[in-house]
Amino acid sequence: MCRLGQILRRMSSPNPPTRLPPASEEDTQQDAPLCPTCAALDIHAILRNGLPREDAAPIGPLTSILDKSNSCGLVSAIVRRVWLLDRHPDADLSGIECALYSIECGSLRDPTPATRELCHRLYVLPSDRPREILAAIASARTGRALDIQVLDEDTAQFWRTDELHGRRVKATVDMRLVKRWLGLCEEAHGDACSFVWWRGDDEGLPGCVRMVDVTCMTVVHAAPACRYVALSYLWGKMGREYWTTRANVERHAAPGGLDETALPGTIRDAVLFVRQLGERYVWIDALCIVQDDPADKATQIPVVDLVYGNALLTIFAADAPLPGLCPRTRTQQQHVEMVQGLQLTVPLRVPIETLAQSAWDTHGWTYQELMLSRRRIYFTNQQGGLLSCARLYKNEYIGHYMSAIARYTQRQLTMESDIINAVTALTNALAKGFKLGGGEPLKASHFGLPVEDLNNAPLWQPRADVPRSRRMLAGALKTPWPSFQPPRRGADFAQIADANSGTFRNEEQLVLNDNRPDAFAVQYRSSLEHPRGHHVG
Repeated sequence: MCRLGQILRRMSSPNPPTRLPPASEEDTQQDAPLCPTCAALDIHAILRNGLPREDAAPIGPLTSILDKSNSCGLVSAIVRRVWLLDRHPDADLSGIECALYSIECGSLRDPTPATRELCHRLYVLPSDRPREILAAIASARTGRALDIQVLDEDTAQFWRTDELHGRRVKATVDMRLVKRWLGLCEEAHGDACSFVWWRGDDEGLPGCVRMVDVTCMTVVHAAPACRYVALSYLWGKMGREYWTTRANVERHAAPGGLDETALPGTIRDAVLFVRQLGERYVWIDALCIVQDDPADKATQIPVVDLVYGNALLTIFAADAPLPGLCPRTRTQQQHVEMVQGLQLTVPLRVPIETLAQSAWDTHGWTYQELMLSRRRIYFTNQQGGLLSCARLYKNEYIGHYMSAIARYTQRQLTMESDIINAVTALTNALAKGFKLGGGEPLKASHFGLPVEDLNNAPLWQPRADVPRSRRMLAGALKTPWPSFQPPRRGADFAQIADANSGTFRNEEQLVLNDNRPDAFAVQYRSSLEHPRGHHVG
């Protein structure tokens, strides 16, 4: 008997559980065509009993799988998407063999149920990954797992709950599910998602910080222990007609002083989302900072690290208005196929991958907003309302700083004069966390450069083979730091010097080098990989 036959025979259970009726009428659709190799696999047995990676069932050469995508659609789709083959059609895939295995994905319950009761996923195991594909994956910040999910509608066939299984993307965000995710994080994750290492235990919001009261539609001063949501977004072309300015600050502070009809769509949707979430306050920079008052900006900008660090969660609006909050506001791009009576789907892109392809990811201000937020809910055109919780892990200071500069300097600024302000919250957090300058940010850095590490901090420069121009301020003055403006979508723009060897490494090399942590990158811990992880959804 061939090895595949032996594997399938070993997986077969003498008394398999009785299958329940289909969970929905959609289950009556015809099975997708399969090639002879995949048709011989008992997907039910593989998902029910699991199949260890070391016993993965071979499914043939990758080139053959891609050629017959009409009969092996899911495997072809997941490899093409994760490996970004549409962008690299000339990648050499010859000699790569693929196999299929299935393992459990962890649990959100405590104590953890028996392995047989846990969600299982199918994983495609390639024998090799071309280096250009690895580099592309790192640059695009995609996940490397080639996994296929069972929709939660079919979990009854395995006598399992729906947790951690695939979900059918609906026209609008399920607010009950968002509240469930948030409650789970607050109750189960404890200090892992509540404690912020760079902030003092009793460091609340200063009295100068304002909030938008979404119940009374007014701008109010926040209490030190205020519970609120923050917004990260792109301002767009609309501006002065809705900003808080010296001329209207008193009107905005009166009940009903904010006219919702005058607000851009992203802000209107953020207000609606906060209401639906059952919260009352939201921090929106254009409304909570007096935009034409230099004195107010000088007071507010240095405490932005506390604003994002203390927020219950931050809304990240990669597309505008918030996709999926209201009907007909997002394009559903979910690939679902019926295979042996099971609805299988290719997972949607992870949030960080979707953000990397958006205009939001090119904006200078949004970098520190992402890094400093404890919990995040992402609204993208592909999947609105995905909640994740993550921490900024403490590592050696100069590693944090150098990697932050490498990423930050790839982004664009509408106002070149914001080059320091747009990263001040980040450098303030580092100063507090590492007690630089006695923990006082104003003493710790000048023009964005850490005083205590001036021998290392300037050791970066633009790549010689990438076009760049000098940053120019009003009056033809050059900003003191950093002095170069990256090209649009400036991938691999900055190089970081190795003080020991004197050589330069670009950001791509930093990501691929497992011995050097991608310092200051968000550390997502997915429950799909770690049963006690801190990523929900």
